Amino acid sequence: MINLIVAINKNNGIGMLNKIPWRLPSDLRYFKEITNSLGSNSVIMGRKTWDSLPFKPLPGRQNIVLTTNPTTIEKRVDTTVATSFEDLEDKIKEIDCTNNWVIGGEDIYKYFINKPVRNLYITRVHNDRECDAFFPDIPSHFELKSRSEIKKENGEYFHYEVLQDPNYFFKVMK
Repeated sequence: MINLIVAINKNNGIGMLNKIPWRLPSDLRYFKEITNSLGSNSVIMGRKTWDSLPFKPLPGRQNIVLTTNPTTIEKRVDTTVATSFEDLEDKIKEIDCTNNWVIGGEDIYKYFINKPVRNLYITRVHNDRECDAFFPDIPSHFELKSRSEIKKENGEYFHYEVLQDPNYFFKVMK
């Protein structure tokens, strides 16, 4: 099952200069908890997202990195490299995890947003801070399944949402 998880601001911004432009430790804990959910889990990311990780690979999950230059990714346990979107889809099937979490960046999100995706886990950060990387517009077929109360941390207001494609299983059965 493919899921997307992302933190976005009011303008769908997700990053600036390859960094997250807000500091929300509770959101990082949420990310870790969600992407380490029941069953086996993979995290799918582009090379820039991989480069931005302070610790590699993300523990407890199979890390799949898409890059056109695989020699830039050091070989590590629990890390797989894909060199094209087609190769990436093959690697996801080979690894056969219960949950596959698309974690960024912009190009990876753009690719997957119109593929069969079960859930979008969105942290909505209530700011309009400048960004140079963006999450694509969310297709209208996704339905809101849950929304948290508004929280505040480090001067930032935010809340969590889970959106779901009600026709996901029909799409993957085709």
